[in-house]
Amino acid sequence: MYARYTKYFWLARYPTAFLVGLGTAVAVRTSVQGQFLGPITGTMASFTTNDWIANTNNILLVIGLFCATLYFVFTREQTGTWGYITTFGRYVLMASFGALYVGEAVTFNSFFIGRIDFLIRTWLHLI
Repeated sequence: MYARYTKYFWLARYPTAFLVGLGTAVAVRTSVQGQFLGPITGTMASFTTNDWIANTNNILLVIGLFCATLYFVFTREQTGTWGYITTFGRYVLMASFGALYVGEAVTFNSFFIGRIDFLIRTWLHLI
């Protein structure tokens, strides 16, 4: 890498290219494992448990995920059976986003109630 400061500056490209390639390989490997394969293996939970409610839940989760993913295929007209599948996927997305929003609202209200409780009990000594 110190060849950059000599008349052989073109030799500095090889170790730089090697380090960039090595860093990219490490980053891609960990990101594929953490952001792609991890959620897939987490979604494909075991369907062979003795609890039929857990099995039904896992099957519905996989079907809903599959239909929600197919909703974003825009190369095909959404009519017929394909339309029913993508409509179900849209409903799954709406229910998921709604549950996420409700969770955020409940969290915000919990923090707000905690702050009001602090103001009334500790700061103002009203109770």
